Amino acid sequence: LDDINITSSDTTGNFVGINELNPTFVFGLYPNPAKESATLKYYANQREVTSIKMYNSLGELVEVIAQGELSVGEHIYTINRPAAGLYTVVFERNGNKATERLAFN
Repeated sequence: LDDINITSSDTTGNFVGINELNPTFVFGLYPNPAKESATLKYYANQREVTSIKMYNSLGELVEVIAQGELSVGEHIYTINRPAAGLYTVVFERNGNKATERLAFN
């Protein structure tokens, strides 16, 4: 296992290096599991319309954490404890979605 080569190409056959990748979302959600509250940190690298929502295990909307155009930079939100259970936080921006599970004890 001394020699490990990682290569990849995009849909046009061009090779892509690790430094060239631009993640769709850069965020942190902690602690997880949480007791009283959780902190969500999100970094916007450009001014953009963003939606961050939390749903319960039945798929019902519990909280709109952020909605609208966010400025460039770090955004920090506190999510106060709803009922104990498993929740899904959905990030949406520019037609892209990412989800993260969040448990409250």
